[in-house]
Amino acid sequence: MKVMQSERELAWTLGIPIERLRKMADTPAANYHEFMRYKDASKTQGRMIRNPKDELKTIQRLIKNRIFGDDAFGPEVQGGVSGRSPKSNAIKHISARVLVTVDVKKFYDSVSHRVVFRTLREFGYGTNVARLLTKLTTRNGLLPQGAPTSGVIANLVLTRPVDVPTREQAETTNTMFTRFVDDIALSGKNPTAYIGDVARRLTSRGLSIHRGEKLRISPRSLPQKITGLNINSGRPTVPRQYRDGVRSAIHGLAVISIPDDRAKAVRKIEGRIAYIRQFQPGAARRLAEQLARAPR
Repeated sequence: MKVMQSERELAWTLGIPIERLRKMADTPAANYHEFMRYKDASKTQGRMIRNPKDELKTIQRLIKNRIFGDDAFGPEVQGGVSGRSPKSNAIKHISARVLVTVDVKKFYDSVSHRVVFRTLREFGYGTNVARLLTKLTTRNGLLPQGAPTSGVIANLVLTRPVDVPTREQAETTNTMFTRFVDDIALSGKNPTAYIGDVARRLTSRGLSIHRGEKLRISPRSLPQKITGLNINSGRPTVPRQYRDGVRSAIHGLAVISIPDDRAKAVRKIEGRIAYIRQFQPGAARRLAEQLARAPR
């Protein structure tokens, strides 16, 4: 992480004239494409993705790689850090007696530009640098989901007030704590004892946790799921529902008559099979064989 005090140093580090950075920062809304990303074909649940246009995206990637890095984060941070993934996150909770998963409510839409600015100041950035970085990485006063910098900023926002004290607290009772962006997991003998403390720490950043069905407490006798993976079998596996969805999509190719639409559907299926292959090569092979037999 490269902490700096002057805008000129920021411009020099990024290799972009300060005047250009200021101009981009002053017109954030014009530099994004917006679209909905749905979880399934029903299009009943989705998230607004705010994808920066090319020039801003390039600047944000430079900020992520040359300014922020990921050396400020502890071993509990599994998302937005090089070499860590949903799989590495799930592995840490294998054989958990009890698994608690907590989801932060409307995370990206709840991280305001004020929180981002305050966080950068806490890490030691100069006032003008923090202000310019905040403008370059937020949109309409919020953290945009889809920007290259949003994941690392999310980690910066949460690492000191939430991650560090929760990790230290969990270590005293041999409890495992991890966080994958806005998905928090605790496992051990009695991880439920920490839910209230985590919730209180999140409030310091203006955030709150989901209650009800999105707050899951799963003993080993029930299905234990974390960042989209099951961990009951002693290794991370893709849920049967996901694999069944791929099979259904393969069968659905038969009713797609437009070649371009069919080719697009096939590519999507191949991507989902590649995801399954990371965890269950045998299941992925069988699905690939089924896809190969599908009428062309």
